[in-house]
Amino acid sequence: VDVNPEVFLAVITGDKDEVKGKGSEKVLTSGSNDNVFINFSDHGATGFISFPSNELLFADQLNNAFKKMFEKKMYNQLVFYLE
Repeated sequence: VDVNPEVFLAVITGDKDEVKGKGSEKVLTSGSNDNVFINFSDHGATGFISFPSNELLFADQLNNAFKKMFEKKMYNQLVFYLE
């Protein structure tokens, strides 16, 4: 299944190699002048998000991805909505 934590993190951090042969192979290619909005709707609980593949994405993994995006200057402002 292409909908899993590894692919999601690769998409938002712009990792083209990780998504090769998976889904649309598209990744975020934003820059330091772009405002990024991510809306994530799925199940989970305190400290993690559950994917349709029943794999979990933990808060520290997501925070690390946001840090990586910051270091790569992938946004001016970032908003992440989690339902």
